[in-house]
Amino acid sequence: MTNYLLWISLVFFLLASILPLQHKQYRMPIGAIGWIFFAIYWALEPLYYIKEGDLIMILLTLVVAFICIIVAHLMFGAYQDSGKAIQNDNPANRQKTLTTVTTITAVVCLFYFPFAEIESMNHYLISTVTSQTFWLAQMAGFPVERLDWNMIMLEGYTVYIILACTAIESIALFFGLILGVKAEKKRIFMALMASIPVIYTLNLIRNAFVIGAYGYSWFGTGPITVKILEYEYVLHDSASFYLGHHIIAKGGSGIALFFIAYAVLKLLPELLDLIDNLWQLIREDLRLIRRG
Repeated sequence: MTNYLLWISLVFFLLASILPLQHKQYRMPIGAIGWIFFAIYWALEPLYYIKEGDLIMILLTLVVAFICIIVAHLMFGAYQDSGKAIQNDNPANRQKTLTTVTTITAVVCLFYFPFAEIESMNHYLISTVTSQTFWLAQMAGFPVERLDWNMIMLEGYTVYIILACTAIESIALFFGLILGVKAEKKRIFMALMASIPVIYTLNLIRNAFVIGAYGYSWFGTGPITVKILEYEYVLHDSASFYLGHHIIAKGGSGIALFFIAYAVLKLLPELLDLIDNLWQLIREDLRLIRRG
């Protein structure tokens, strides 16, 4: 069901992005509807991560859902203000900023969806990443075995490579952000080279690290549990996999993405301006909501 929400939101994002100038006043409400469906999708994602015991992703998806709701509210507000001929005191151009953010999101979705929804592309990407991870693990000296197109075993412990293990989400995000701003082609190319290949390569290293951590039980054997009040909950059957994958690998990925984003923003200050404008709009909207 959640996949349908993504497709519906993409349709509205595309409509809001390509609507002719003579009908540009409808870009805001159309885009807002897309953001609402997008928010519902992200709000439902924690149900999956609760089963995985991934507390970081639960929090992150809820934050994304909240931001989507705020953007939708901003777009509806911009449409109402334009209809009443109200001039916004905010120095950021609301409609231009919100339209650009919606267009970037559409580009991200267009890049990501084929790998998520088309079986042949999904299989090809996962299989390719599995093969390269297997090779890298061998180069690291791990006696790994390739059990299937997406399965690697080390010391009797099997790791399944899924779509999330390919870094396609991060790659799609940077792809959309970089192509969504107007800048010189040379700087756009440099930004792509500073992000996409680096993210892909670091992800292979991350996969190999998780396989090593799990296979060799670097962080202990047995399950990892957390005690809340008087109840004890099992986060994962393997402490080594949980700590290696959910904590260390994710934390390392976050740090790496921070530095990659810094490099991209240095190359494309226009992108920083866009982010700053959006932040101003969100902050102002939250202030007005608190006031009632």
